[in-house]
Order: sequence, then C-alpha cells, then structure tokens
Amino acid sequence: MADWLLIRLPRTPEQPATWLTVDPRGNPSGPPQSGPLSLAAPRSVGRRICVLVPGTDVLLAEPEVPMKAVYKTVAERLPKASLIQRSGQTYLTVQAVICVRLDYELPKDVPVKVRRFVFGKLKESSSNRVEYGTALFSYVVDARPTAKTITERLQRYRRAMRLIVEDPAVQGGAATFRGTRLLVHHIAGLLQQGVAEGELREDYPNLTQEMIESARIYVQAHPRRGRPRKPSWRNAKPLSSQLVRRRSA
Repeated sequence: MADWLLIRLPRTPEQPATWLTVDPRGNPSGPPQSGPLSLAAPRSVGRRICVLVPGTDVLLAEPEVPMKAVYKTVAERLPKASLIQRSGQTYLTVQAVICVRLDYELPKDVPVKVRRFVFGKLKESSSNRVEYGTALFSYVVDARPTAKTITERLQRYRRAMRLIVEDPAVQGGAATFRGTRLLVHHIAGLLQQGVAEGELREDYPNLTQEMIESARIYVQAHPRRGRPRKPSWRNAKPLSSQLVRRRSA
C-alpha cells in the first residue's frame, strides 16, 4: 500500500498550508511542514493524497455571508430537500444554514462537484464529517465547529426574539421590544453610533441589558434593505412663511 500525503488547507489564502507524510499504518514519516502548496507538490508523487478542510469558527463580530453568496449557494449547490417552501418564500433548515456557511468559508479551489456531494451527505448524516475522493485524492470536511457555532447562534436568536414583537398595531408593525413602543432598530442604531449602554438606560428607563443584547442580535439577522426612507416632510410645502429683515449694525 502507498504512503499518504496529508494536506490541511489554510483558512485564508494568506496563511500557509500544512502537510505531513504518513505510512499506510498512519505513522508519520517526518515532522509536519508548512508553506505554499507548490512546495508540497513534489511529495505527492507515488503517494495517496488527503486534503483536510476544517470547518471555520464563526464569531458574531465577523462579517456575515454576503446575500449574493447565499443566493448562489441556495440556487446552485444545496440539496432541494434542505429547503422549505412556504407561501412563495424559501426557508433554510439548520443544516442548510451550516452548508451555506461552509460554502462561503471553503477555499475557492474546492470544485462545485465536491461541494454538492459534501452538502448532500451532511443532509443525510448527523456526524457533520464527510469524506469525498477517489483512489488518489480525497477531501475531508469537518463541519462540527461550524455546526456548533450555528446552533449556539440560533439559540441566542431565539432568546432574543422572545423580547421582540412585530405587531401591526404598534409602530406600524416595525420591530419593537415586547410591552413597549421602543423601536429595536432605533436602539441598535444608537449603539452603532457609539452611545454608551449606561446612557441609553438613563434615557430609556424601561430598557434592560437583555433588550440591548437582543437589539444587536436582531439587526444582524434582519438588516435594513435598500436606501433609507425619505422623511415625509421633505417634499411637503410649508404651512406658513415669514420674512425677517436683518437689523443693520
């Protein structure tokens, strides 16, 4: 049996790849090495290759998946069984959300065929670890870190939504904190402008720390789309006008 060349791809193109050669029993033939993938190419001659693609830990502070990338993944790469159609709208299952995140984080050179296979297997399996390959080349995708992060974020979102309502009878159906007329996007906007939490609680006595955290989570999941609305008074005619002459010195 041939030796193996194990390659772990970096999380970003700027980081080096890491590789290790092992015998058929899994014993290393030397210490791990790192650098550009071109340096690992000569070691692939006569060896079977396994490429490890680790799931990426995603923090709330990190940039979200662009909507364009979400639409592309949903339309071209996700199994149809992972999508739910209701009233003309498309909803993603938790497993589909994990796949969307993985699709964005995987290195760009991972073929679409491999992505579709991996996402299909993740839908069928509960292990969140999938291997794809031939006799000479393999991809191993470990989605467990991403799945763990998505699950935790979903739990935080559900807790936040317990404090937020969208009632057509209150503020025209805009998101408000339950039992108040306080707009969630307004509070989140003040936080983004740098207003201190203590100052907010002084100005809005009914505002709690849990509400503040819920506002941050809500606006990430429900960002405002399009251009801001123009004030209704911008194009209105003044009710009255008066000319005031400037006094001379």
